Amino acid sequence: MTGDAEQAYHKVHVVSEASQQITQRVNDVATAIEEFSASIREISRNTSEVSDIANTAVNLTNSTNTTIAALETQSQEVWQYYASDRRDYTTNESFGIKCDD
Repeated sequence: MTGDAEQAYHKVHVVSEASQQITQRVNDVATAIEEFSASIREISRNTSEVSDIANTAVNLTNSTNTTIAALETQSQEVWQYYASDRRDYTTNESFGIKCDD
């Protein structure tokens, strides 16, 4: 009977070690899954920030294009005004300033 008890003890010991190894591997997998999940959350957060930045850039670009178009229109109006005005703007008299020399 002693031999049977030793065999049973040995089998229980082997099963116990295998169980501990399985538990450790399950814990390792759980840790890896937590880290993977954290990485996914970080990627999601970064993607959201990039999207916000891109939307801001698009809005600023649209605003800048509107401003440039308005400035272009205004500069054309100024150019048309001065082109239709025949005064000589290279002298002070054209601005209504009289210089006594």
